[in-house]
Amino acid sequence: MANAATDNNIDKQVVIKFFEQAYNKQNYQYVLEHFKRDYIEHSPNGARSNQDAVHILKMAHKIFTDLTAHVDSVVADHGVVAVRVTFSGVNTGTFFGVGPTHKKISWEAMEFFTLEHGVIAESWGSWPIYDMLKKLQA
Repeated sequence: MANAATDNNIDKQVVIKFFEQAYNKQNYQYVLEHFKRDYIEHSPNGARSNQDAVHILKMAHKIFTDLTAHVDSVVADHGVVAVRVTFSGVNTGTFFGVGPTHKKISWEAMEFFTLEHGVIAESWGSWPIYDMLKKLQA
């Protein structure tokens, strides 16, 4: 039986690979395989399935061409994986009523994940929407 430290390391790797695969390589199959079918993103308009998550990612890639994610730090403890991520991309679609501006912007976000049996079950995220809009309108 695996110990908690091993489980934390495995969970961290699943989450890090999610950012690499889904954001940087647009490998949406990774999301379908590594997110629970009934995955929940805890935000008002968040995903309620792994299929929803793929749809949201595809929209993000349309709004920000060349969207990339770099995991700056990751911590896992008691079944929760927390990440600080730097995103960047060129705004080629409308984002909260702004755009396309064709500006390249970057922003930091915090996201938290829970996993069940090595599969992402839930997430909570905080993106700096106000700061992103200020950068696009500058």
